[in-house]
Amino acid sequence: FIHITQRKRVMFVEHSQIILNLLQMKNISAYKLSKETGISESLFSKWKKNPTSDISSSTLALIAGFLGCSVDHLLGREEQEKKPTPEDGDGLDEQDRQLLELMKLLSADQKKFLLAQLLTLTGQGK
Repeated sequence: FIHITQRKRVMFVEHSQIILNLLQMKNISAYKLSKETGISESLFSKWKKNPTSDISSSTLALIAGFLGCSVDHLLGREEQEKKPTPEDGDGLDEQDRQLLELMKLLSADQKKFLLAQLLTLTGQGK
């Protein structure tokens, strides 16, 4: 899927290629992304034939939300490591804290099951 063009002597990867590569790496079909986000599946076919960086901000935001990454990542910008905020010191947001509290209530078997599900969901499972 990698399509690289030269612009002003700088190597440039079209934004659509970054998205298509992420989908392939995460083993997510264009059909699934389309169903979950409402983005037309034909758009991904067009991108395969004619890579582009002309993608609306709303489409980028939908895709980033679905893939769990930032729009900057989809634009090929380096993501800076997120650091804990001074207010909480641990870098966790409210949802992270709620998940941790709920996990404390699980049995060992439930935790093992949840871990397997999370590994699969994030593409890190075996």
